[in-house]
Amino acid sequence: MEDPTSVLVDLSQYELDGLCDGYELRRSRYEARANAGSHEARRDWTQNIGPISEFGVCNPVNGNLIAILFPLSKPERLHALAYIVEYIFLYDDVLDEAPSVNPSPSSWQRSPREGHTRLQSKILMLLTTIDAPCGHRVKRAWKQCLNTTLHEKPTSFNTLQEYLDYRIIDAGTPVAEALMLWGISLVLSPSEDALLAPIRTLCFSALALTNDLFSFELEFASMQSTGAETLTNAVWLHMQWYGVDAGTAKDMVRDVIIKYEQEFLAASRALLEEMRPTEEKLERYLTGLMYQISGNAVWHMNAPRYWKEFRYDANAGIEDEMTMKYRLGFAEEEEDEEEVSD
Repeated sequence: MEDPTSVLVDLSQYELDGLCDGYELRRSRYEARANAGSHEARRDWTQNIGPISEFGVCNPVNGNLIAILFPLSKPERLHALAYIVEYIFLYDDVLDEAPSVNPSPSSWQRSPREGHTRLQSKILMLLTTIDAPCGHRVKRAWKQCLNTTLHEKPTSFNTLQEYLDYRIIDAGTPVAEALMLWGISLVLSPSEDALLAPIRTLCFSALALTNDLFSFELEFASMQSTGAETLTNAVWLHMQWYGVDAGTAKDMVRDVIIKYEQEFLAASRALLEEMRPTEEKLERYLTGLMYQISGNAVWHMNAPRYWKEFRYDANAGIEDEMTMKYRLGFAEEEEDEEEVSD
């Protein structure tokens, strides 16, 4: 699909070991707007909630997640998309931390709870002011994700399907789909939604398992350091189910991802062929999901969020912004003193 707001990227340059075969990758021409949105979210979080130690959507090597996950998005919406996803990532990190890790209310001008309320209100305002119909879908998906993560977290899984029924919600794949629709301003009718449900589940499964595959090393190290006994990760589950080492389990998970990726492509092509010549809207939707699969895999390969060797100062410049008004005040005082001395 031709798109003037993004460029086609050669997937063969990435060592994906069988992932994304037959897929295309695009990268937004307006990636700088996504980087700016991420930066603003980190600044707002630091000012209203507390310090940040984890990474979000930025990836200076393979691209900002928003630029390659949602390459068809309207340029003017990239900033907001990055702001929203950066906040979601940081919020997810807080949920994973022990309560003692979070800053105490007395350490900040506002309590973390008030800060979350302020930032979430800003996000909801962005969603509904810019595109209310698509924004409501994002809100529903986000609420479902939070309910699953906060209240329905199982302690064990007996089958991969049982795990995926939980994980595709926990990983936020419906939120990503809703944000994609918001980014391109596309509303699905109830009948279209029902028609596409089985196909997008294949996409969601591939996305969730890809996250598990590439985040396993970091999550496993965290499990060992904290003394936890289990891990919500498909690689770990395959190690337990089949009594295999991590390398073998990764290969098994990779094979499952490839299966879902190819089933998604086949199902998408079959549906579009069946719906011709009225498939333009559905084609845009399914193409958007295809770019999510390839973008998700390429981003995870070296995302600083999961790979420490690619990390840098993700908060560079935030301190300068936060102290600018004070520095400007000092400068004005110095100017006044100079005028008096003259």
